[in-house]
Amino acid sequence: VPFGKRKYYTAVVLRLHHKPPKGVEIKEIHSLTDSHPVVNEHQIRLWEWISFYYLSPLGDVYKAALPSMMKPQDLEERYRSRTETYIRLNTGIHDI
Repeated sequence: VPFGKRKYYTAVVLRLHHKPPKGVEIKEIHSLTDSHPVVNEHQIRLWEWISFYYLSPLGDVYKAALPSMMKPQDLEERYRSRTETYIRLNTGIHDI
C-alpha cells in the first residue's frame, strides 16, 4: 500500500468487510507479495492470544513474528547502494 512519496508498507489482512469505515480514507492495494497466504489461521490466532495475554498491541506482535523480508521498510533503504570506507595513514604525522 503506497503512503506518501515512494513509501510502501506490507500488511496482514485479517478480515474483509463490505462497509467502509466512516471518516477514514482507504488506500488502494498496490501489489501482492505472494499469491498464497504467508501466514495461516493458527499463527494469527496465536498472535492474537499473545497480544491479549501480554497486553501488547497486535501490530507489535506481528512485527516480532513476521520474517524480516515481510516487514515494512522504505524502498530507498531496501535498495541502498554499497559504500566502502578507506583509511589512509598521514605520513607527515612525525613532522608535527
